[in-house]
Amino acid sequence: MQDSVSYKSDSISSNQIANPLFAIPDSLKSESNTIGFKQYIKILNDYTPVLVERKSLFKHKNYYVGKDIKIIERNVNPTHGWIFGLIFISIIIYSILIKAFYSKIKLIVKGVFSNITVFSISIFLFAPIFSLLVYAPLSYYNYLSYSPINSHFGTYFLIVLVVLIFYLIKYVLIYFFGLLFRQETLCAKYNFNQTLFLITDGLVLIPFAFLFYFLPNNLQYSMLIVIIIAIGILFLFRLLRGFVLVFKNTKASQFYLFVYLCTVEFLPIIIIYKYLFSY
Repeated sequence: MQDSVSYKSDSISSNQIANPLFAIPDSLKSESNTIGFKQYIKILNDYTPVLVERKSLFKHKNYYVGKDIKIIERNVNPTHGWIFGLIFISIIIYSILIKAFYSKIKLIVKGVFSNITVFSISIFLFAPIFSLLVYAPLSYYNYLSYSPINSHFGTYFLIVLVVLIFYLIKYVLIYFFGLLFRQETLCAKYNFNQTLFLITDGLVLIPFAFLFYFLPNNLQYSMLIVIIIAIGILFLFRLLRGFVLVFKNTKASQFYLFVYLCTVEFLPIIIIYKYLFSY
């Protein structure tokens, strides 16, 4: 069956067709006009005689044949292909690293490897997935129209750069204040704790990113709420673990440490919230 056939708006000359499979107007053979496939199906539905019910050769039952041919429209997922590519590549990289360093996980947790090396790996694993989840509400609520970049991937890449710069500045600031207050060991432990959580958070958030972008559109809002709750739980757990680590390993004023950590952790979130919801 071709995509288009010729058609003139006339009627079938005769409905008396012996054992028809399809009833097609004679003018369909002309090439003066063309019609689309959907219109051709409609013509078949309009002019095809209803098939006669027949008794089974094996049992005395009637079998009914559908009266028309229906075209079912498929829901097309609007998600860009590069999003699936990013998620797939992240899964592959995580799988390779887990396979390669499975026997050395305890050494990594103990801090045997260089903090800078582990931080570099963790941030490049965490940033793409976390940026996808930041990109999710922006695309859902159409905040992308405020982006200075017209490309969707360009906007996502800008978010990745912001996330990388933010965590790099945070890491450097904690290290700097450790030198300033002569708490190098403590701040190094705090930074390493954050680094380990970045690795695990990225791995945990991959399924949430996949479900948000590839479930039916009517479930996206529910998944967005679930993602916010999941990120909130991971953030609080990481923050509490950092506080416990600091309070157990320092003799300095716990009040000032609490104020400092709240400034480093909560202030950026408040600034981002005010920026996004000020429109």
